[in-house]
Amino acid sequence: MKRGSLLSVAVTLLMASPALAQEVHVCWVEPRPDPVDLQVRSVTVCRVGGDLVEYGSESGVPGRLLPGLGYDSTGIECWYLTTGSTNWTFLTRYGDNTADLVYTPVPGGPGIVANGVPVCTSEPTIADPPDVLAYQLIMEYVHQPPDPSLDPEPLGITGMETFVILNPPPPFTGSLVSPITGSLLEAEAAVAAVHVVWGDGGEDTYTTTLFPGLLGYPDGVARHTYEAKTCDPPGSRPRCHPELSFYPFSVSYRWVAQWRVDGGPWQLLTVPPTATSIDYQVAEIIPLLTG
Repeated sequence: MKRGSLLSVAVTLLMASPALAQEVHVCWVEPRPDPVDLQVRSVTVCRVGGDLVEYGSESGVPGRLLPGLGYDSTGIECWYLTTGSTNWTFLTRYGDNTADLVYTPVPGGPGIVANGVPVCTSEPTIADPPDVLAYQLIMEYVHQPPDPSLDPEPLGITGMETFVILNPPPPFTGSLVSPITGSLLEAEAAVAAVHVVWGDGGEDTYTTTLFPGLLGYPDGVARHTYEAKTCDPPGSRPRCHPELSFYPFSVSYRWVAQWRVDGGPWQLLTVPPTATSIDYQVAEIIPLLTG
């Protein structure tokens, strides 16, 4: 199974009569025997309002058509076309009317790839497949970004350690029942690692065994020493960083997620990291002898 790939594709079909395009809802393909030569040919059938309308081919359907995934009358996953908005786009369409599609709920974001899906040959029941349901269930939880504190704050001191204080969320488990198949869908997600970019070229990754140590001074494991202070504009005073007026600090959660149906084997699901950025300024302390 290749679902979980990160892809982004756009598909645009020709626009025709806007008035009719607004009425077309869902289209599928039905095999029909020709009464003359008895050869089986494909006919595009669309539900327009409450009526069924037949077209000789997909190109004859008025309106801009987008793909979607649903289930045929036997409960098999299939693709259809609609003038409504969907989060599905074609990757490849094959001569036998199967297709590879990608589900991308956020433009340019991560997607789920469905490979070798047959075209719907009856009016489809429109419902998301189980991996998309799992994706939606998990993304409701993993959308939360890290909420770090830096110690010291609001600014660091050159030559002294800066600590990251962070409390990653606990693992997530959720379940739901498919509205089509009645199957039990289970999904799990957890933060597998915390990745810190200090902004001066240094990066560190902390796995789950180190999460209890994401503390402040003096025992925290996430610590870093900045060597140059920051000034605005950069390099405007002695010992200032020559290019940065602040350090672009960021911390991200690296997630691991999986799902299964009716207690079957677990399937991995790719979800994007969630990140938080902080403009971190660093000053310096210069000792002076007096008296």
